[in-house]
Amino acid sequence: MKNTKKRLVSLLLAVGMLLATGCSEKSPDEKEKETTTTIAETTTEGTTTTAPEESEPPVTTETPEPEVELHPLEKLPESDITPALWKLETDGGATIYFMGSMHALPEEAYSLPKEIMDAYKNSEAIAVECDIVAFQTDLPAQFALSQQMIYTDGTTFADHVSPELYDALVDKMNEWGIYSSMYEMMKPAAWQTFIEEYLGSTSDVLAENGFDGFFLEKAKKEGKEIIEVESVASQMDMMFGFSDEINELLLSSYLEYSPEMYAEEIRELYEIWAGGDWEEITSFLATEYDESLMTEDEIEAMKEYDKQMMHDRNKVMSDKLIELSKGDKDVFFYVGLAHYVGDTGILAELDKAGVEYERVESN
Repeated sequence: MKNTKKRLVSLLLAVGMLLATGCSEKSPDEKEKETTTTIAETTTEGTTTTAPEESEPPVTTETPEPEVELHPLEKLPESDITPALWKLETDGGATIYFMGSMHALPEEAYSLPKEIMDAYKNSEAIAVECDIVAFQTDLPAQFALSQQMIYTDGTTFADHVSPELYDALVDKMNEWGIYSSMYEMMKPAAWQTFIEEYLGSTSDVLAENGFDGFFLEKAKKEGKEIIEVESVASQMDMMFGFSDEINELLLSSYLEYSPEMYAEEIRELYEIWAGGDWEEITSFLATEYDESLMTEDEIEAMKEYDKQMMHDRNKVMSDKLIELSKGDKDVFFYVGLAHYVGDTGILAELDKAGVEYERVESN
């Protein structure tokens, strides 16, 4: 696909949660093993207590609230990043905080700024694209994904892309040391996932540090409600339902990248997200492709891709946020950053619906 720089990064980090993180996140159990011993686990051996004298009334003390175990990334010094965060007051007198997330982050983003952590702490629920943490232990869902990855009609990957693209992809994946003949029976979205996992591993902006998994793990431990704006199933259906024409365009864009270029671009997007300059964010995530270098079929395929990946999903997400704005529940709402920008983005849809909101100032 000609002249489509930034398309991959927006897909990986700012749009598709499951594709970006579902197969590369560490499980909660694995992360749990890495967590250092908490205060609650320290020994009380050797301590003594003295009973009050008989003449004194019994001493009563309130049982302290159990201390919430910190996520390992929370134990890092607070970062100085200032991502864009908004809030609105609901019809029922509650507060909704909302922002665009990054599905992968460098460790230096943590600890997240106080205003973001306060938005989470003051909310009784979080609203996310889909619960990727639950997916990691949902065997039926994982089996369904494995079934969707594979062609069952007797065709192979090579039957669904041009010979030129097929040869170029195999050469590129062999160059990177990630090709396997087992991939031949798999659909383009699976190839896309394998490539993105490899490219993502060459950067310090890692899916295992992603915004989504961080707050999902905290919310589950602390008993907060989790609201799925989409679902794992809907994202899988979209990913594996793209036409051959769309898949051809998406996969061809990887041929333009070296791991170094990819890591540089991911770092650039992270720094723009961390700075919170909305004009700069909007400019960076704007679709870039030159129709003069594309055939009519390619232009139509790209428009259909934008509709399915962006516009249709933006509507689902903005409708959910507008629905929550009419309720009485305090919610921390976050979905991929790219879903907020443009004429069909969440902010534009809030404006159209007359929902008032304001930017939360950084401390």
